[in-house]
Amino acid sequence: MGIQAHALRIAAEGAVAAYKHIVGEAWKPFDRPVENPGHSVDRKAAAAQISAFD
Repeated sequence: MGIQAHALRIAAEGAVAAYKHIVGEAWKPFDRPVENPGHSVDRKAAAAQISAFD
């Protein structure tokens, strides 16, 4: 497991370095903006389903 974890870490570091080389800027994690922070996912899903019938 240790060898596998090390190999995955090295692969991830290589992917980040390749991204920087190709894109020209450092990789940063995706940060999705929160839409209507007071509503739950279930409520959003129900609203989307209802709007499909309009």
